[in-house]
Amino acid sequence: VLELHARIKRETEALSKIQHKGVVRAFELLLSDDMCILVQEYLPGGSLHEAIRSNSREYRTPLPWLKLAHALALGLEELHSAGLCHGDIKPGNIGFRDLGHKEPVYLDFGQAALVNSSEFLSRSAHALATLPYLAPERSGFIKAKRDEQADLYSLGATLYEVACGHPPFQESTPKALLEKILNGVPDPLHEVVANFPVPLSDIVQKLLRKNPEDRYFTARGLAADLKICLEKFEEHGSI
Repeated sequence: VLELHARIKRETEALSKIQHKGVVRAFELLLSDDMCILVQEYLPGGSLHEAIRSNSREYRTPLPWLKLAHALALGLEELHSAGLCHGDIKPGNIGFRDLGHKEPVYLDFGQAALVNSSEFLSRSAHALATLPYLAPERSGFIKAKRDEQADLYSLGATLYEVACGHPPFQESTPKALLEKILNGVPDPLHEVVANFPVPLSDIVQKLLRKNPEDRYFTARGLAADLKICLEKFEEHGSI
């Protein structure tokens, strides 16, 4: 119970630091001796996880995927600019304000922490984030200079699943999955999804690099590349 209360308080503190359309709004924290409730906005569009499961082909065409990816990159840029790491990015922790799935928002900030704080790494060492989306450095076997790259990896794993319906690696045991996360190379999306643009596939592969320094340096850089791709596709129908 104490850990649950601490997690909800962390989430409240994280959400109080930022007001952005890409982040769920929190209204009130209700506390009592045996209860801790965070009142947040209602998201009628459900979660990205539900959207993938109910209509897995919705994002297999470039334009819907691009619009979603760009919006998520902008939201992550805002989080990092506010000095926060989400810590648990995955389809289940992304919701939609609308039924048409045009307005994605990050939610569940129970694992959030200040950028480059020892608290972030100590929590990740206990594998609180969901394993298929866990950055290699959060396993404790790889060193990283900047926490933001771990969120970028998790976003890459999420965008991979958005495009093809499953995470980059699908192993039957946690040990085998961790081995793949540390040493495996996922099949590029353009080889998995028919007609998926190679430039977008390359962006995701960059996000999923083992060495954090080989990924995008910031979410802003990711958002900038996705914006260029989006403009090219809307103008020419190709990238």
